[in-house]
Amino acid sequence: MKSSVIRFTGAVAIAATLALPAFGASAQRWDNEPTAFLYRTTCEEASGSNNATEIAELEDDRITLRRVWNEIGVGGDRPAGMWGEIDDIDHLGNVQSLVNGDFAVVVHQDDSRRSPILACVDVEGTVTPEGTLLLDIAQVDNSGMEGRVLIRQVEREPDELEFVVGIWNAGAVPPVAEATPAS
Repeated sequence: MKSSVIRFTGAVAIAATLALPAFGASAQRWDNEPTAFLYRTTCEEASGSNNATEIAELEDDRITLRRVWNEIGVGGDRPAGMWGEIDDIDHLGNVQSLVNGDFAVVVHQDDSRRSPILACVDVEGTVTPEGTLLLDIAQVDNSGMEGRVLIRQVEREPDELEFVVGIWNAGAVPPVAEATPAS
């Protein structure tokens, strides 16, 4: 009796050990959300650059999307299939300093800068008197995804910028301004 229990326990342990890698791979697939980065270069040069700071992994939960769309939706209906997030980066200066430099907001397929670029916009344009900049993010290489980013100063933090990023299926929302062409 003891030997059959030991054999059964051993078989269960072996089966569990073999099943764990498959479970881990499955769980890992679900963790790879589109991710926005701030590159210290232009969209044209982004694919060859390593000089980037992660802004945020984009989420598709309804509470986050409601908050994001309230900031970047400019009164339209929120599109289905949207991903978004609000996050900040320290030590960047103000919005105008991004406009004056070569910066781009780049959305990758997942949290790796080696993954395909879905959408991109060069940080350029006119900063509002309130210190904000709203840009359309153009799809790259017919990825089928585009979006918007709002960049603004964090209140009472002169060196911290907040990024409100949302992406959706290309063509689902009319642009608010001319997006920087992306390759």
